[in-house]
Amino acid sequence: MTETIAPADSKATESPRLARPETDGAALRAIEEATAHVRDRAVAIRRNPEEHKPRLVLSQHVRGTSLLDRIADVVNKFCGSMYETLIALHEMARQQLDILNGQDRVLAILDNFASKDMPGRQRHIQDCVDQILAKVDPKPAAS
Repeated sequence: MTETIAPADSKATESPRLARPETDGAALRAIEEATAHVRDRAVAIRRNPEEHKPRLVLSQHVRGTSLLDRIADVVNKFCGSMYETLIALHEMARQQLDILNGQDRVLAILDNFASKDMPGRQRHIQDCVDQILAKVDPKPAAS
């Protein structure tokens, strides 16, 4: 998350400080206003990209101070954050896809063997057995 630091000779754009909304409608309006602010900042940055100097914003700058915020911080330190959980889930999904792709390759090999090679080999094996039995036993072998 970055915000622009304005040059010394220009007016600094202040980030909006949003209070906790009272209703869902107020929350939606606050989201729309924040989105409009970000959109306006993006337009201004695109107009003068050389004036844009990103500022590092750390989680400690936006961390809440309420009891629930402190509890959430402790839980994140103990269990890990949702971002870490999502990375782990993504990695597990990637591994599962690798396993499924490997299974598809094995099934394709088996399908090829069963549908194309096996009937011809069965005939060849049966012919060999018939020839062996014909030499061992003068009675004709039943195929």
